[in-house]
Amino acid sequence: MANSKKTSASRKFKGFTLVELIVVITILAILGAIGFLSIGGYSSRARDSARVGDIAQVAKSLDISMVAAGSYPAPDNAFAVTYSGGAVWNQWTVGSNVMQFFKWTIPGGGIDSKPTDPLKNSEYTYSSLAFGKAYQLKADYEGDLSSAAFDSNSFRQAAFAEVGNPSIAYIRGNYGWLVAKTLTGGFYYVLAIPSIITNGGSGKIEGGVLSGTLLFNSRSLVNATAYNPIAQANSGVVFSGTALPAGGTEFAALATSLKAAYASTPDIANVSNIANLLSATGADTVKSIGTAIASNQLDVKVTGTTTDSATNTSLVVNLLVNVDGSTTTYIPDGASGNTRFSFVAGTDSKIVKDNLTGLEWESQYPVASATTYTWATAKSQCASLNILGQTPGSWRLPDYTELQSIIDYSKSWGPFINTAFFASQSFFHWTSTTYNSNTNSAWIMNFNDGTSSSTAKTSAWYYHVRCVR
Repeated sequence: MANSKKTSASRKFKGFTLVELIVVITILAILGAIGFLSIGGYSSRARDSARVGDIAQVAKSLDISMVAAGSYPAPDNAFAVTYSGGAVWNQWTVGSNVMQFFKWTIPGGGIDSKPTDPLKNSEYTYSSLAFGKAYQLKADYEGDLSSAAFDSNSFRQAAFAEVGNPSIAYIRGNYGWLVAKTLTGGFYYVLAIPSIITNGGSGKIEGGVLSGTLLFNSRSLVNATAYNPIAQANSGVVFSGTALPAGGTEFAALATSLKAAYASTPDIANVSNIANLLSATGADTVKSIGTAIASNQLDVKVTGTTTDSATNTSLVVNLLVNVDGSTTTYIPDGASGNTRFSFVAGTDSKIVKDNLTGLEWESQYPVASATTYTWATAKSQCASLNILGQTPGSWRLPDYTELQSIIDYSKSWGPFINTAFFASQSFFHWTSTTYNSNTNSAWIMNFNDGTSSSTAKTSAWYYHVRCVR
C-alpha cells in the first residue's frame, strides 16, 4: 500500500523534460512561421490582384477618353523626357488632374475614385507620348513572373523596379515598344525607344545616353549599355528631317535603321514587335515593316483608295497597317480635299455632302459665323436655318457622334476640320447630346484641338453652331 501511494505521488508531479519543452517550442515556432508566411503570401497576392485590376481600369478609361477627346490626358505633375530640347514623352502619375479629365470626357465620369497602390497608397506611374497617341502604366508587383497576371503580349510586360525594395514592375499600355518622335527646331527626330517608363535621372536623351533607367521586359535597361538602343550611334536617332518619313523608300530606310539599333539587344529581342523587326528579310518585307511602324507608331498617313459602295465614288483613305505590313481596314482621309466630301450642286458651296455617312452639313463658306449661342438658341438656329431660300425645318443640331465624325484627327494644329470644304471657327461647337451625369449641361466639341468636354446649357461663351441634316 505504501509503495502504491509513493508511485501515485511521483506520477502526480511528473512533467515535460527540458528536451521535450525545447522540441515543442521549436515545432510551434515553425508552425507559426509557416502560418505567418502563408498569410503574408495571401495578402501580397491579394494586393497584386488589386493592382492588376486598377491598371486595367485606368487603361480602359484612357482608351475611352481618347475616343471622346482625341488625346490622352497629361500625367499629373509630369516631367518631360527630352531629346535636343524637344519632349519625347511625359511621365509621372495618375492623379487628380487625370481623374478630372476622365470626368470631363467619359459619360458617367469613368472611375469613381482615384486608384492607388494597396500597400503604399501611392499613385500609379503613367507616361504618354508628347507627339503621338500612346501610353504606358506601371504598378509595383510583389509576386513573381510566373503569375497569370503577366503574359507575352507586347502591350503587357514585366520589369524589375529599381527603386525601393526589390520588386517587379507591371507595365501595361498601347505603346508599340519600338519608336517615339519629337519635334524641335523645325526638325522631327525619330528615336529607338523600347519603353516610355523610366526610373530616376534628369529625363534627357543626350550624347548617346538616357539619363535614367528604362523599365522593360523583366529587367531594367541601364544607361549606355548594350541593352539600351539609345546608346547606339546618333543617340538612337533612326530618322530626322523637316517632315516624317513618307513613301516606300523612306519607310524601308526607317526599318533598316531600327534593325541596326536593336541588333545588339538580345535580352529584349523576344518582344513581338522587336522580334518581327529583327527577323525581317528581303526588301519588300523590310519596307512593309517600316510602313507599319510609320503608320501605327509615328501616325504617318499611309494612303490608298477604295470605293464607297453606297455612292459608287472613289475615296482616298488612310490605311491601317498591321505590324507584319498587311492592311486590314481604313479610315477615310478628310484632310486632303478628296472625294469623301463634296459640295452639293447648286448650293453655291453652302452645303457639304459627306459621301461616307450620307449627312449634309452647313459649310458656312466663305467665312464661318462668329455668332455664339446657348444650347437652346443653337437648336433654334438650326431648326430655322434657311440656305438659299430652302424651306426651314430640315436642319438640326448634330449629336455627339455626328459632330465628332467631321473632326480631322490627322492634323497637328487647329482647326481640326477639312478646311477645303468647311469654313470653321477654331472654337467650341454645340452638340445636341446632353451630358448624362448633369442634365443641365451638354457636350461640346473643340475644333481648335479636337477635344470634347461639357458645359452648362445656359452658357454662350465662344459656343458656335454647325447644323446638319
